[in-house]
Amino acid sequence: MRRDGIVSFTFGANISAVNDALFPLLGIGPKLFPDAELKQAADQINHALWTAFTPWTTAEWLEKHTNVSAEEFAPNRGGNRFTVVVNRSTPMADRSVHGLMYTP
Repeated sequence: MRRDGIVSFTFGANISAVNDALFPLLGIGPKLFPDAELKQAADQINHALWTAFTPWTTAEWLEKHTNVSAEEFAPNRGGNRFTVVVNRSTPMADRSVHGLMYTP
C-alpha cells in the first residue's frame, strides 16, 4: 500500500502550523488559523507571511520578536525576527528534503 501522500500531508501541515505561529511571535498579528485544518490553509499562511515580510527593512528584521523582553534583548540581539525565521525554516527545509527522499 502506497503512503507517500501521508508524508507530504504531514510535512505540509507541520510547516503550516510553524509558519502560522510566526504571526504572534514576530508581532505581525494573531494566528490566521488557530483551529483550522492547516493543510488547506498553507497557501494563505505563506502568502500572508510573504506580504508581511516583503516591506521590512534590515532594521525591522533585526527588531526583537515578541517572546523576548527588552531587558533580555539589550545584551544579546540574537532574539530578533530574522533569527526566528532562519531557525524555524532550516529544520523544516531539512525535513522536507527527507520527506521527498522517502520511499515506502
